[in-house]
Amino acid sequence: MRALQHKVFILPLMIVLAAALGACSDKATDKPAAQKSAQAQAPAEMPAEMPKAEMPKPAATTAAAPDGKSVYNQGCVACHAMAIAGAPKFGDADIWAPRIAQGMNVLYEHSINGYKGEAGIMPPKGGRMDLSDESVKLAVDYMVEAAK
Repeated sequence: MRALQHKVFILPLMIVLAAALGACSDKATDKPAAQKSAQAQAPAEMPAEMPKAEMPKPAATTAAAPDGKSVYNQGCVACHAMAIAGAPKFGDADIWAPRIAQGMNVLYEHSINGYKGEAGIMPPKGGRMDLSDESVKLAVDYMVEAAK
């Protein structure tokens, strides 16, 4: 009995699939398969004269200069948010105080060129060699301000 129910279900399903596949065929064109594939591979004819495309004019952009916070969030946060590899934790005034006491030029120098100290290591530009020196300085300024 179960085998009969199975066949009753499968037969209508196969009929519906066959009808759907038949609707997708190219029988209306009556072209042999070889002609169909040759036409599909043949390039379309080019018009005698191609229309001239207008090149889009560059938009007048005033690309916003990076700010310290965005530079920090794009790279520095990876180490300074969790004090990884001895990086002074963002916003921790006690940890930053002795570094700030050395002066901003020392902080810039260590941040741009790298530094290995007793507490840890600072890779040059935090490993983001694509950053400009000015961008690194902005990030340092942002971190120092947060630690004051």
